[in-house]
Amino acid sequence: MLVTSYTDSHVNCGYTLPTFFQGFKRDLEESDLTETLTEHKSARLGNEIEKYWKDEETRAAKKNRKPSLGRVLVRSFGWEFMFYGLVLFISEVIRMAQPIFLGQLLQFYMPTEQKITQEQAYWYAAGVVLCSLSNILISHPYMMGVLHLGMKLRVACCSLIYRKSLKLSKTALGQTTVGQAKMPRNRERKTTIGLHTEQQMQNALRLISDGQKIRAVARTTHIPYTTLNRYLNKIRNNHDPDRIIRLTPNYAVRKIFTDAQEKSIVDYVIKCSQMFYGLTIMDVRRLIYEVGVLNNIKVPEKWHETKLAEDSFEEEDEYETVDCKDFTVLESLPKEGSFVIVEFEVKGKKIYYAAKVIGEKEHEAEVSFLRKSAKTLNTFFMPNVLDIAMVALKDIKMILPQPKLSGNTKRKQGMYHFNLDFSNINLR
Repeated sequence: MLVTSYTDSHVNCGYTLPTFFQGFKRDLEESDLTETLTEHKSARLGNEIEKYWKDEETRAAKKNRKPSLGRVLVRSFGWEFMFYGLVLFISEVIRMAQPIFLGQLLQFYMPTEQKITQEQAYWYAAGVVLCSLSNILISHPYMMGVLHLGMKLRVACCSLIYRKSLKLSKTALGQTTVGQAKMPRNRERKTTIGLHTEQQMQNALRLISDGQKIRAVARTTHIPYTTLNRYLNKIRNNHDPDRIIRLTPNYAVRKIFTDAQEKSIVDYVIKCSQMFYGLTIMDVRRLIYEVGVLNNIKVPEKWHETKLAEDSFEEEDEYETVDCKDFTVLESLPKEGSFVIVEFEVKGKKIYYAAKVIGEKEHEAEVSFLRKSAKTLNTFFMPNVLDIAMVALKDIKMILPQPKLSGNTKRKQGMYHFNLDFSNINLR
């Protein structure tokens, strides 16, 4: 029916009404689907595009160039595409005429020297209406036709790829996964991937270690950014002590001592450790600060305040494990600004949330919940002002120690760090 009846119902999509009526009465079945149009069948489209593709391969071989799929698509669907372009051009011309008709119609109501008769005004009004009507009658069929053309392009290309896959040998087919079918070509694919030597990559990494950004180095060395970044991550994850290049973020900028000075400090600390009880952590931090001052080296301002090197020289804190056995019944509501663990029971299962107390109303604590970081178990993002709830005293199981705050700038959200291990409880 869709092929033979191009009537008014085809223009206004009235042919779809019977399908809707059937859908209201009962569930649609496979037999209710309309037959595929002849011009949409993959056999017809595949035969046509395959013929043009073989012809394109022959022409490309004679001219010593690569076959172009674009040329094949233009030869297959170029005239149809030009027809829709002509329809769109006519629609735009009619749309441009509409304001002209409207302007002449307004002249009829304005006291101007140009006299427009009532009959002319009727004609201009009819022109405005016809322009709007023609735009409706042209634009929607045009969009439908373009969508059909795009579908035909997809069906034709898929049919061509499928026919290519049928020609593969059993060995090649066994080594080919879904999505690896390639368009037929008679020559090897040229690529620059994997042609960068180890020396080129090492030179690029030296530039990065000197403080240059990865993208700038990629442009300078003509190495793809993704390739260089992947290689950089591989080196960072390789804890080989024999490697000369040390890659840390902005190492050349953040570095305080030279390699020789660092080596002398390390040797001195090792030598001290072999005598008596060696140096404590505080002694090492004080030693590093004094070396920087004696050599007139610019050190962070925080070092001058504490007369010690920064906290990065300290050993990692030992975290205290939090367990459900540590939960107690509180006698009174926590003070505002306290950090607590709140218990909820969902479908018979107890879950816990970390929260910050922001107020008290009617013997209940008003808390704002912290959002746990996905990287570490003891780090939480600052509370969301919208994620607020009232919690009874019995649901508050534990008061947490005050955490360390980091970040909290315009570019980085603040985070709380607790010296606690929450792995033994179901903390969300």
